[in-house]
Amino acid sequence: PATEIDLDGDDPTLKPGQLFARPLTDFNLLARDDPSILLGNRYLSRGDGAILCSTSGMGKSSLTIQAAVTWARGLPLFGGLDPHGRKLRSLIFQSEDSDGDVAEVRHSIFHAEKMDAAEQAEVGERVKIVTDRIHRGVSFHAELKRQVDLHKPDIVWINPLLAFIGGDVNDAEAADNFLREGLNKLTETARFAYIIVHHTSKPPKEKTDRKWNEVMYDMAGSADLTNWARAIISLRAAEKEGQFNLVLA
Repeated sequence: PATEIDLDGDDPTLKPGQLFARPLTDFNLLARDDPSILLGNRYLSRGDGAILCSTSGMGKSSLTIQAAVTWARGLPLFGGLDPHGRKLRSLIFQSEDSDGDVAEVRHSIFHAEKMDAAEQAEVGERVKIVTDRIHRGVSFHAELKRQVDLHKPDIVWINPLLAFIGGDVNDAEAADNFLREGLNKLTETARFAYIIVHHTSKPPKEKTDRKWNEVMYDMAGSADLTNWARAIISLRAAEKEGQFNLVLA
């Protein structure tokens, strides 16, 4: 028998998990100030996922907090990655840093930015941190959903991926289960975006400089990590000690 297809997407017979087809003409460009766009010119939008990667000890966690604080104030990070004046809410899941580690970074940022008490309090309301050393895989997805429903963030940070994936990061199926079936399912309605913090692979014996468009392959694990991500940001050491390059790969 013939099957009618509802092109408006309002088919009441659709069951949870079922999708609908949309006409090509339903897809339109968005204005830069559209609330679904979080950073830049659609660099990161609600429903997207990005990965911040670097070697161990490079400062990924510090950069995570600095970015969250900056965007909570509606400011661009390092002059770019602009939230267009919108003060974004961040929910950071982390497993490696002690309270003192987090506090040290917070005090440093507040001091460097000369933030008064009112500004600090506003940031505290918009940046929430969950220290989770228990949940992995399916149980992590359940706790993540609970926290998202409670705090309604614009950006969810997962720091680091290896602490929460609950499987072998080199295995494509494990990566797919965590990213596509787990994380994507929670933001299917495009409520927020993810930024996942991840480690790079061990450097090759023969040191070679990757081209800018090859930096995305520095990450350890399955190639599906690269395929899943809307954007990949690489924090790399510069030639001079204490200086860094932030590469939008």
